[in-house]
Amino acid sequence: MAFAFETAEAKPLSFISDESGSYVTHGTPIDTNGDSKTANLATLSGTSNVLGDFTVQTVTDWLPFSADTCPNGNAGFKASLASGGNVARTKNGDLLFATFTSGSTCFDPITNSSSQSMSGSYTGGTGKFAGKVGGSIVINSISIGVVSGLNPEIEFGGVVSHTVGTLP
Repeated sequence: MAFAFETAEAKPLSFISDESGSYVTHGTPIDTNGDSKTANLATLSGTSNVLGDFTVQTVTDWLPFSADTCPNGNAGFKASLASGGNVARTKNGDLLFATFTSGSTCFDPITNSSSQSMSGSYTGGTGKFAGKVGGSIVINSISIGVVSGLNPEIEFGGVVSHTVGTLP
């Protein structure tokens, strides 16, 4: 007697999350575009309808800034994403990797804040995220500077972000 088993194909899983934490500009030794300015590092924690409580570290490298109008209407300085990615860690230790393929940031000197928007996809992970490639991730965040160094491009501050996407 032969049995035939039907396997259900996994459907993409929509998620939403809110995160907050801190960042430092040029806080890594990574320079992905050869402009001699190193990438920014953000470390956040958050809650998601799919991931539960989690932490995430994000690295972003930006192309040179130019004068532009920020989303809030103030004159500022805008840059496009050169490259970026993040690693999310769930409460049980599973990791989820993402790579950002597009994005922009705008620094508003009047409010000493920046707005960022990035999008990309998942590139795998460990545990329940092993082999999870594809899907989508979109992050929108606001950063507020707290401490600036002698070089005004070096800054430390707080960040609040909102993420939506689909897990493959």
